[in-house]
Amino acid sequence: MSQVLSPLHYPLQGSALIEASAGTGKTYTLAMLYVRFVLQQGGSLAYKQALLPPNILVVTFTRAATKELRERIRQRLVETAMLFRADLTTLKSPDPLLVQLRDAVIQEGLAAGHTDQHTLLMSAAYKLDMAAQWMDEASISTIHGWCYRMLKEHAFDSGNLFQQELIESETDLLQQAAEDYWRHFYMHLPSEELEHVLSFFHSPRDTHKQVLNLLEQRHLLSKPTQAPAELIAATKQQKEAVLTPLKEAWRSQYLPALQAAFEQANKAKAYKATSLNKRHIGGVVDKLLEWTANEEDAPDLDFDKSASFKRLALLDTSIWTDETAIPWANEGCKALAELPQQLASLPCPLSDLLSHATHWIAARLALLKKQQSMISNQDLLDALDKALHSERGERLAAAIREQFPVALVDEFQDTDPVQYRIFNRIYNIAESSPDHAFFMIGDPKQAIYAFRGADIYTYLEAKKATAGRHYTLDHNYRSAPALIQSVNTLFAQADKHDQGAFLFKQGNENPIPFVQVKPGKSNHLWLELDGTPYAPMLAWVMPAADEGTLTKGAFEETISEATATEITKLLIAAQEKRAWLVEACPEGEVKERQQLAPADIAVLVNNRGEADKVRQALQDKGVASVYLSEKNSVFQSDAATLLLHLLRAVAEPYNDTLLRKALSLPALGLDLQQLDALNRDELVWERRVQQFVQYHWDWQQKGSLAVVHLFIKDFKLAERLLQQPGGERQMSDLLHLAELLQKASAELDGEQALIRYLQEQQESPDENNEAQQLRLESDSQLVQVVTVHKSKGLEYPLVFLPFATHCRVTKKNDVPLKVHNEAGELSLYLQATPERLKQADHERLAEDIRKLYVALTRASHCQWVGIGAYKDYDLSAMGYLLNVAKTNNLEKQVTQAGFTLAEPTSSDLVFEKVISTTFKPVELPQLGNLTNWWIASYSAIQFESVAESSQLPMATNTATPDRDTSSPRDEQREEEVKVGAVEPELIPQPLATNTQPLSKLNVMHHFPAGATWGTLLHTLLEWAAVQEFRQEDTLVTKGFAAIVAENEKSKANFFTFCQRRHIDEYAEALWGWLLDFVQIEWSLASEQHSDSLRLSALSPEQVAVELEFMLESHQVSTQSLDQLVRRHTLNQVARPVAQANSLNGLLKGFIDLVAEHNGRYYVIDWKSNRLGNNDLDYTQEAMLQQVLMHRYDMQYVLYLVALHRLLKARLPNYNYDTHVGGAVYVFLRGMHGHLTSGLFYDKPPKQLIEQLDALLQGTAL
Repeated sequence: MSQVLSPLHYPLQGSALIEASAGTGKTYTLAMLYVRFVLQQGGSLAYKQALLPPNILVVTFTRAATKELRERIRQRLVETAMLFRADLTTLKSPDPLLVQLRDAVIQEGLAAGHTDQHTLLMSAAYKLDMAAQWMDEASISTIHGWCYRMLKEHAFDSGNLFQQELIESETDLLQQAAEDYWRHFYMHLPSEELEHVLSFFHSPRDTHKQVLNLLEQRHLLSKPTQAPAELIAATKQQKEAVLTPLKEAWRSQYLPALQAAFEQANKAKAYKATSLNKRHIGGVVDKLLEWTANEEDAPDLDFDKSASFKRLALLDTSIWTDETAIPWANEGCKALAELPQQLASLPCPLSDLLSHATHWIAARLALLKKQQSMISNQDLLDALDKALHSERGERLAAAIREQFPVALVDEFQDTDPVQYRIFNRIYNIAESSPDHAFFMIGDPKQAIYAFRGADIYTYLEAKKATAGRHYTLDHNYRSAPALIQSVNTLFAQADKHDQGAFLFKQGNENPIPFVQVKPGKSNHLWLELDGTPYAPMLAWVMPAADEGTLTKGAFEETISEATATEITKLLIAAQEKRAWLVEACPEGEVKERQQLAPADIAVLVNNRGEADKVRQALQDKGVASVYLSEKNSVFQSDAATLLLHLLRAVAEPYNDTLLRKALSLPALGLDLQQLDALNRDELVWERRVQQFVQYHWDWQQKGSLAVVHLFIKDFKLAERLLQQPGGERQMSDLLHLAELLQKASAELDGEQALIRYLQEQQESPDENNEAQQLRLESDSQLVQVVTVHKSKGLEYPLVFLPFATHCRVTKKNDVPLKVHNEAGELSLYLQATPERLKQADHERLAEDIRKLYVALTRASHCQWVGIGAYKDYDLSAMGYLLNVAKTNNLEKQVTQAGFTLAEPTSSDLVFEKVISTTFKPVELPQLGNLTNWWIASYSAIQFESVAESSQLPMATNTATPDRDTSSPRDEQREEEVKVGAVEPELIPQPLATNTQPLSKLNVMHHFPAGATWGTLLHTLLEWAAVQEFRQEDTLVTKGFAAIVAENEKSKANFFTFCQRRHIDEYAEALWGWLLDFVQIEWSLASEQHSDSLRLSALSPEQVAVELEFMLESHQVSTQSLDQLVRRHTLNQVARPVAQANSLNGLLKGFIDLVAEHNGRYYVIDWKSNRLGNNDLDYTQEAMLQQVLMHRYDMQYVLYLVALHRLLKARLPNYNYDTHVGGAVYVFLRGMHGHLTSGLFYDKPPKQLIEQLDALLQGTAL
């Protein structure tokens, strides 16, 4: 027995199941529980610690739901914090539940010894504010999004790759796998066998479609060991073993007996000869005889429609005048009656072929995804499930449990077995440990997504695991009290049936009972027309006519017209201010009257066919509507057909048939006279041909998107369509399709390939692809025609359910059949038997009842339901609820079930929408005090002329500077992809024959100069800084020291690095140079200190490679910046001056290396400038000239400012003079210079760094 859930007294520990019927405030309750977790509220019922959003997992099933849930929880946190801070006496109508929560927090605080209520509330409000600010980091996601995150964050424990591309749809890969399957197994078959295959699978795409529904349950299918050709041959032999004796028996035994029996009966005049004459009998006998002589599996007889067959088989005995003469014992008649079933039971390879194709294509699909590092949504579930049940599964489960000690799963009724297995492995649901909390929130009465893999039996398994911990929400806050009572009456009456309302009742056990909900609103809601309220739940009932049965087609026509008539009547009345949505208090005082609008009306349907009938009836009356479905692909729109015809004509402009078809499309607007002129006037026709020839050229040169826009412009499509009903929808679809085709054309070769792509997408749209979903921005104010699946979770004031007695009974060709046994275990069948069909249809009916419950709980004010007594209506969900099989008075049964009878009417009313001529005033944007800002780098500072040029030391050699890079890692990646494609002018030239042999001492003087090679040296040193060497004793050496060790792996990688960049002739010498370089001792001296360091002596913890920084800057003058730098560095020596400019925003850069040594931090930058041809050219004067000429002084000063800010924020007791060592610019080609080692070292004064720091912050100096 479920307990009624009280949001403030619900235990926040262990596991539990919360059943929330439609409209009972599930999201409101979930948000309140979230608030309590943040506050650790509840005393002994509270969770053991207060939590923040990153530690509370909330899982739901759509991205839209996660977004809504995140905002609702954030709003609840903010509202609660505001109420805690406020004076209650000043608040108008505060939420009573929040007031109770406030009082509970105070009482719990007092009980814990806190006497200051104000401090208690302020502390709680602070927690809530912090949580609200963290909601962007909250763990609220779809099940697939969460699995993806877990696999990435726990890659080691899950055994998953760190980087995989998540694909929304597998359609293209699955089609590729299906085509591979055909190439592998079918294309080489002899024509006879291939023809046999084609009787089952028309094409690879057909195979793809049939396999699609089997992939996720393929573990339930046996895996054939034989290839398709062998399966076909084996089945053929088995079939022949059955048919040969059967045909022989018919030839020699059954046909003579059959003929003799009816000849004798005819002579005795025992039946009406006019109904079964000699020609009738001969027609059946001849076809049977022909069948016995040929190789066909079955005779050319339609067993279902042939009246002669049924009479000969004694399945129809209405023609017999003497019933005693009916030859019941005749073996021919018996054999004929049994023949259809015998032939249907013949061995057939389809199930084996399907099973083989499913397993092979699944394996191929997995291989394709692995090769491309892709992973699908279902793969995410399977991968996490597999990881959790592996050897490391318990450790992974514990890690996830520690990360998310609390989890709330919304819409739990839509869970599948894999998802439940994942959560059960992590939280051990049956155990219900107080160390964590796991709550499942859902409603089994709304489990309607079996076609997506959702399994209501999984919900029932969870219900068993949480026995004794079931809670329910029992107040409906959505609908009018009277409407709630009507729905309660219908389902409560049905719950008395032997199997209960939802077909799960067995004896006294009913795991899904119907529990009547109570009105959550005290106010009454109703629809009012001309001052008269409508009844809350009306029924249009069409019983079978007295003179015959009611056909389904006649019912659909009548009920669609009635629906359109009622909606038109209401909308016309609303325009005249006669139709209102009214809310009144129990005493009768009206609180609100809202004029009815088209968007307040929803028509719920099962499929597009029903939607089209209703929309056509609405359109005939001038009412615009929009169709919303779970399967809304733009490729299924009318615009897709229009575009297909147009593109075919453009692709072949000289094809008269295609061009005439395109020009005759109504959307192009050519009238009959213009179309007639195309036939009579050769010049008119030629102009059209040339027009499409030009379109063809535009397509080739500019793409399909440009052609669509030319169509819109030349044929005035926008002007014409926007004046028609639904024209805005069609224009939106046309532009949407144009974008999709333009994107697809990048991967397709030629116009015909794009046309074929469009045609294939029309035939088999990828309904899971969000890019293909209809864009509905323009449809929000129209009458909504919505599928029941799409309507779930939505609310409409008025709802029409015209086809409530429609159903689709399960048939033998509806394979695969998915049924459950008594234990709830799923079975999958590829062949139908009467027992399997009965069970499958039973489950179909159960889901249809749940779907009907969803439909009947969408309305808030009023709803209309269509009920008709046509074929199979008793097998529908509504038929079951009304128990129509046991009544002769349908209207009485409907009335007793809570409906008010209404007469379906028809009228000539036409709705004319009034176009408003009153427009809202244009609102100018409130821009405030906006200023431009941007991201700049050191290279953005431009320099010109030289101040006091006479003081600049003169160079004796021509220098080639390297390029300063703002993103060296990106450039390194660019180099990596240039393997084998080095630009000719950048390929190093062969060494001159008159030079000394290449060695580690002179390699840098031979190595090419320029930006590309400078970047390459940067990459090489970056690589060296992150090396790792693992010795046999498991001692690991990292950083520059790793390459000094006997690290053959790093050396081999280095030589590969050189080979791929076509510098392998330098490799040996470069390796020797690199080993020396990292071991050479640097002598660094300044006025404050002297130091020496070696790169190989630095541990990885002492270095930061390619340290990125962004300095905030506020309207900084580059000239002011430059003046400060020149005044305080390098003895004020003359150098190029900065051009007038400003920095406002962020100043970005990368520091090659930051190293810490003896408590001091150094900025180190690699320079590959060539200053000469030998070591003696790298003097301090020459390096100073390079620093001044290229203004490296400005660069390293800015680097030091960035380092200064970082250390000031992170280092306790930071002092620039003590903790900053200075800037070291390493001229790599001068490393062997005995006097300088290629090192230019400077430490600018503290005053400069602090002044620049203040200047960048906008402080005037």
